[in-house]
Amino acid sequence: MRYLLFLFLIFSSNLVIAQVVNVSKENPLWGEQVDISYTPSADSQFKLSDEVYLYIAVAMEDYSHLPMTVKMQKEQEKFVSTLQVKEGSASYSLQFRVNQEFDYKVATSFKPISSEGHFYRNAFVQDVFQSPEAHKEELKSYPDNSSVYRTRWQLLGYTKKDSAQIIIKQELDKITQEKVTNETYYYAKVCGHALLGEFDQARSNFETLLEEYPRSPLIADSYTFYNYNLFSQSARDNKISGIVYDFILSNPSSVLAKDNIRLLYKKSKVKDADALKKIAAHWMKEDPDDAMMYYHYARAIEDRQEKLFYLDKSINTLFNGNLEVTKNYNWDSGIVYTLPTIIKGFEEVGAYAQALALLSLLENNSNKLEGDTYIQKGRVLTTLNRDEEAIAAYLMASDMGLEIGLDSARHIYDQLELEEDFESYAEGILKTLFDAETGTSAEDFEVEDLNGNIVSLESLKGKVVVLNFWFIGCAPCIKEIPGLNQLVASYDEEDVVFIAFALDEAESLKQFLAETTFDYQIIPESIVQSSLYKVQSYPTHAIIDKQGMLRSTLVGGSADRHEQIKPLIDRLLKF
Repeated sequence: MRYLLFLFLIFSSNLVIAQVVNVSKENPLWGEQVDISYTPSADSQFKLSDEVYLYIAVAMEDYSHLPMTVKMQKEQEKFVSTLQVKEGSASYSLQFRVNQEFDYKVATSFKPISSEGHFYRNAFVQDVFQSPEAHKEELKSYPDNSSVYRTRWQLLGYTKKDSAQIIIKQELDKITQEKVTNETYYYAKVCGHALLGEFDQARSNFETLLEEYPRSPLIADSYTFYNYNLFSQSARDNKISGIVYDFILSNPSSVLAKDNIRLLYKKSKVKDADALKKIAAHWMKEDPDDAMMYYHYARAIEDRQEKLFYLDKSINTLFNGNLEVTKNYNWDSGIVYTLPTIIKGFEEVGAYAQALALLSLLENNSNKLEGDTYIQKGRVLTTLNRDEEAIAAYLMASDMGLEIGLDSARHIYDQLELEEDFESYAEGILKTLFDAETGTSAEDFEVEDLNGNIVSLESLKGKVVVLNFWFIGCAPCIKEIPGLNQLVASYDEEDVVFIAFALDEAESLKQFLAETTFDYQIIPESIVQSSLYKVQSYPTHAIIDKQGMLRSTLVGGSADRHEQIKPLIDRLLKF
């Protein structure tokens, strides 16, 4: 399970540097224009020669959130952009990026006001990401906006761990006693009870939210939050998926339907084509930049040529005519997860040449591939009767820990009736593949760990280096720690070094580590290193070879994540 995080919302409070960023109006009216400039200084992360994009997160007064990306224009010695303040908007958070790197030092924001000088509902919701106490500002103007508690309670869970449950219970009681049963009331009850592990009560409030406010933007977020807490607390709920399934059948235009469209599949087979088609058709119109909606529509229809048409549309949403990534996607996160699924659609209709071309594109542009992608490549190559290439693909999968890859490679090899024994043949192929990998030079670092030791990548040449990017409030990060400790214990520190870059401050980490053993070398306040390694989801693991080349990146955490990391280490030690 991946835990996606808008870093600038959480870790970038009041970091605006006057000579770098300027916003023409702090409190504009709806419909007014706001001029934004970014002027790189000598020590800025970006330069005038870069292409700078403005990333905007808009909190709307109806509780929805609108992300936008705008390319800034170069004007003399600065980058500029003009935004028209949207009707219904409550606050804007701004961040500047080049490719997938953000300049975290200059995050800023502004809040629209009414003609009477009042802030709009949800104006302070994004501020809670910086401070759990910021909810008070929102409640001064809108005491019935209980949605503001969600982020507050989540942050308290790892900033005030000892008292968080007591505070959540007290504030849940307060909300109940006030008896303002609007959509934010049920949303807060879902989130609060889920955090407390009271999933029956959370589910009951979720059902009421669905029944009484079926068009609420809070529904999708409450379901995501509910599932996240199920995962983080190792809990199960056999009823919730059925409740959501029934809802999305009746509400195909809901965000919940879009976000959970995979409930209409069973073991990758479509189980309700009509419902799938209806949801995909709606969202193709509503959100034409979502490549997966074209894929789902293709899966829902029968005609092969029509299927290919929509599969091609999904690819054209990801890439332009020169196979360059469009502005809405990137290789580091979106495409590496989206493209393999779309490729399966081409496989399903027998378009194996297209599938192979896309697999090659994926392989040539990402170091975040796991064994399943090579199994997929081997399957396609086998269908095209390119047996020796298929063996190589299956062997790559086996080298990444998938035993089925070795079995598949051996099966094809036996049919070829070659003279060389399989083990020698396989070893030679794997060595050739390893040497052919170009990789990328890992970003250098020189940092101080929690114990005051200086750690630099340059000093670790000759060793395999395993990096973990994490933070205390990330449930998947915490869930995988016992397995990562097993991983550390299985290697000699002379051969492999394990380093954990944490976003948290040193004091918070020391308090956490007093209760939880983590055997990696811990580096506090590592937002700069996270940016250098283009980390967008937590946890992320990066594996660097003895020459300092970044060979593999794995995104997401689970209790068995160490089992996927180990074969990647072993292959770097072997060759």
